[in-house]
Amino acid sequence: CPGTENIEGRQIPNDDNFELGDVPLHTAFARSCNTTMGRLAVNLPPDGLTKAAAQLGLGIDYVAPGMTTVTGSVPVADTSAL
Repeated sequence: CPGTENIEGRQIPNDDNFELGDVPLHTAFARSCNTTMGRLAVNLPPDGLTKAAAQLGLGIDYVAPGMTTVTGSVPVADTSAL
């Protein structure tokens, strides 16, 4: 988890450029390591993050009587944005 990472021509920083060095993925996730997540993201197919989010329950409709529920959404990546 470096403090900054150049990914496909874009400089991706962590908050305040913090560095963790080599850490397991769960640690990088828990500490919100943007550089690690960015490096992983470029290896996903355009719908990879959308599918992973659905497996975690994002975008799935839940019925709770008397309540409005919103579970968020993760749209398919626009590969032209890379």
